Amino acid sequence: MAKIITVHASCDDLKFLRPVKKHLSTWVGNEASWHSLNSSVSHGPAKEELEQAQSGLAVILLHGRTDGFRAGDYAASQSDDSPAMFLKRGEMAILRGKAVFCLSCRGNKHADESIQKGAKVFLGFDDVPFYRFDPVTQEEIPLHSLTLHCQGLILAALSQALERLICRGESFDEVAKFLELWTRAKAVEFVRKNRSEQHRNDIAHLFLKMADTVRVSGNGKLRFRDLT
Repeated sequence: MAKIITVHASCDDLKFLRPVKKHLSTWVGNEASWHSLNSSVSHGPAKEELEQAQSGLAVILLHGRTDGFRAGDYAASQSDDSPAMFLKRGEMAILRGKAVFCLSCRGNKHADESIQKGAKVFLGFDDVPFYRFDPVTQEEIPLHSLTLHCQGLILAALSQALERLICRGESFDEVAKFLELWTRAKAVEFVRKNRSEQHRNDIAHLFLKMADTVRVSGNGKLRFRDLT
């Protein structure tokens, strides 16, 4: 069975993804390793395992930006967040030989480099939003219920997708298509079933961005069983 290496930003706004750890352990047991990145020191073991693994599945649950993947809230200062950067643009060779499932904003910005440097396939997104921002100031609009609902939907989508990939033997292309269709159906269902939620349309709109931007780069016909 293929090895699964997960890197997860252990920060407040991504802690909602922690249940995935239990799912992976249930599905593949000791073949799943989970790295909670909570300081720059924690980056080392995660990078070492990714570097040493010649194949398998890398699951990236980090904050994504055009300049790389950020792991947490332990920047040196507001102007220097380099300690929190786990992988910078130009460093994607660490993913060579592996399939990548990347649940990060701007993840697709790094798909081409990952494939060029040896990753077999890269499933990613342009946007995975669970906040609403002011269109003028670009500042976050604090809406607690909106964030909680979005996070719950994202967690469900991720869990469903990984289960289909790992347990049902679906290809990356098939999982991407499932995500596109499932998120659209769930967004409509959410609006219908949550009429008392003031921001239900905004929640559905944000969730649909996952469906709109999911993309597979590389060999989308690959299946988890092919990664051993």
